[in-house]
Amino acid sequence: MDKFMQQMREAFANEALWKEFQTGIWDTIYSTVAATLVACVLGIILGIILVAGEEDGVRPLPGPVMKVLNFVINILRSVPFLILMMMVIPLSRLIMGTSVGTMALIVPLVIAFLC
Repeated sequence: MDKFMQQMREAFANEALWKEFQTGIWDTIYSTVAATLVACVLGIILGIILVAGEEDGVRPLPGPVMKVLNFVINILRSVPFLILMMMVIPLSRLIMGTSVGTMALIVPLVIAFLC
């Protein structure tokens, strides 16, 4: 651990590397906050449209429009799990011995359940 800390001190003593590190942190925070705000705004708008557009809603929408909206929302809801599956492929290969098939899917499903 002391060797690691020494290497970190030496790395951040380099002014150019420190500036690059700060830029990377700012870029990460900025993109995360921006993406979260956009997702929240779009999610609230779609939620209001779906609730108001129901058959017994304030402003019912035609059936085909509701079906398209439901399809789009169901596709978007699965994207985070697909990202998790891709991130966990090495762990699945390590634990299950494969990264393809039903056996490999068990690891991301358990992790998604625990999160």
